[in-house]
Amino acid sequence: VAHQPKRSMASAPEPAGPQGTTTVTLSLPRLIQTLKTQLPADRAAQLDALLELAADPSPEQQSQIKAQMCAIASMDEIRAAVNALMAAPAAPAPAVRARP
Repeated sequence: VAHQPKRSMASAPEPAGPQGTTTVTLSLPRLIQTLKTQLPADRAAQLDALLELAADPSPEQQSQIKAQMCAIASMDEIRAAVNALMAAPAAPAPAVRARP
């Protein structure tokens, strides 16, 4: 019997995260504004405070804003707001002026 070399059984790398998920980039202010329209009015003041922080946040502030947002709204409420943003028509791109 002839000896055959071993073959590598390498497989393609597994995708990160559960199947069926998509990574999107959203504006924190837009997400907070969408949450504000979907949540009861008693949480509006908390969301307004987050909107002020989200205007120009540092990376550390972004993490804090996300944590506070999760404390104000449930994951289902946040998911509904993300879905609403994804379903909304995209804002028109700003007009670019040609230089004279």
